[in-house]
Amino acid sequence: MDKLPKISVIIPTLNEEDQIKLLLDTLGANEDTEIFVVDGGSNDKTLNIVSEYTNVKILNSERGRAIQMNKGGFAAKAEYLLFLHADTIPPYDYIDQIILSLSRKGVIAGSFYLKFDISNFLLNIYSWFSRFNISIFTYGDQGIFIRKSDFQAINGYANISLMEDLEIQERIRKRGDFVKLSSAVVTSARKFEAEGYLWNQFKNMVLVGLYFLGVSPKKLAKFY
Repeated sequence: MDKLPKISVIIPTLNEEDQIKLLLDTLGANEDTEIFVVDGGSNDKTLNIVSEYTNVKILNSERGRAIQMNKGGFAAKAEYLLFLHADTIPPYDYIDQIILSLSRKGVIAGSFYLKFDISNFLLNIYSWFSRFNISIFTYGDQGIFIRKSDFQAINGYANISLMEDLEIQERIRKRGDFVKLSSAVVTSARKFEAEGYLWNQFKNMVLVGLYFLGVSPKKLAKFY
């Protein structure tokens, strides 16, 4: 009987040819790790690059981060799941940290905090706030992990266009403890560089505020 992996890493992609290689190289080939790239219809070289990694399983999916992550999460065989964005690199000992965290009584999920791949005053402030273990400062780019049995019990991510990472936390935190680790994932600042640091952060704050005020994710997605 084949040995089951300890952790399944689920990576939703859409045209990530510039980012995916670094992440897959970092994850490497490890018998303790099952890696899914769940692609939402890339028309660049993303799948060509991923296909070079024999240890990575490719799943084709409808477009939509929540849909893609659910497809990978429910296909996973490991006891623990880690959802990673394609431009986000976990710490070297992420497996041990996740397993140790989820072995604690009452803990069913958690995340790392966030650092960026460039140094910038505003991004450093954003990174500092991401250390706080409250949902408004915790997003999918921080690497959300959860025990698979609990992921199945809450029926995964809600099929919504935006804010799926905030919505799932509401259900997780009602079911058990969500932890924020003292180690960081490192993510790309590409969107901030492309759209402007102030504008991107202001836009994100407004969208999150409107979400908590009850505006539907479908409407918010038009402005993301």
